[in-house]
Amino acid sequence: MSALDVLRESELLQGLDTVCLSRLEAVAVPRRLRDGEVLFQVGDEAEHLYFVASGSVDLTFPIVALGEARDVRFQTLDASRALAWS
Repeated sequence: MSALDVLRESELLQGLDTVCLSRLEAVAVPRRLRDGEVLFQVGDEAEHLYFVASGSVDLTFPIVALGEARDVRFQTLDASRALAWS
């Protein structure tokens, strides 16, 4: 799937014409992640907007309970979804 296809299918970008999508595609950088790889963490600077092309991404938040820190999943995003963190 091309970057343009990923952008075209994104729910966030619905309604944009091909000219606008092509401009976004020109600056898009495809990235493939391994299972468990972290895109960003709480406290990181917001630098990117990500679009899920295939598979899914779990959004987690660190919670400390009984002195133990754990990442708790609060949302899973599937293909065609956008994500970022500020």
